[in-house]
Amino acid sequence: MPELNSPDVSALSLKLRTAMLRIATHRFDSVGPHLMFLLDECRAALGVNRVSLWIFERGGQRLQQRMQSDDGAITATSAVVIEQNNCPRYFAALRSDFCVDVEDAKTDARTSELYEDYLRPTGIQSMMDCAVRALGDQVGVLCVEHSTRMRAWHILEQSFISGVAIQVSLALERDELRQANASLVKRVLFDQLTGLPNYLHLDDELNQSLGDLSRGGLGVGLVYADIEQFLLICNSLGQSIAQSLLLAL
Repeated sequence: MPELNSPDVSALSLKLRTAMLRIATHRFDSVGPHLMFLLDECRAALGVNRVSLWIFERGGQRLQQRMQSDDGAITATSAVVIEQNNCPRYFAALRSDFCVDVEDAKTDARTSELYEDYLRPTGIQSMMDCAVRALGDQVGVLCVEHSTRMRAWHILEQSFISGVAIQVSLALERDELRQANASLVKRVLFDQLTGLPNYLHLDDELNQSLGDLSRGGLGVGLVYADIEQFLLICNSLGQSIAQSLLLAL
């Protein structure tokens, strides 16, 4: 851990606390822009070259880069996938340590496996990786990378990146909940076969329209369409034919 005198520690603490306040109070509208804001704020607060979000795939056997915020100092690389088979020590460190802080990424046993395919092409010298957990599982990694020089990570910086990782986790969980709610609404209010609004949806729309009418709306119109002898078609030709007819209409 780097040695800092009291004024330096105080300045660093204030800078990181101010950044965390902006992060924690940022309005969540959609997950992509919100995560990008978190990465940008994290990079600026730590003064590093790049902050990226990686997501576990294939049951945790592979890390795929989802997005990144960088200042252009790190060389772009096509190696945006890291396989556990190639880097077992790195994956073990991610699962055993909440924050993997590495000053010399080339020689540190936890990250040296990344050197040939990832660290050397990008010029990354120091890393600080923090687990991202959502809904009880480790779903990804928040990765802080520095290339201009080797850098030891202060305990305040480690605490800060841990807090940002928690905010990333909350954003992912919120997005998961939003998708689940949207799926539930679709199943409840729309016919599963045709994708058309069902009777519950019709009842809801009618109630809203009648409410608007009572508040001075212009009027409400309802058109009713029926398929003659549909039950006969279903009983005589079979349900699959009847369903195909519905889809065709």
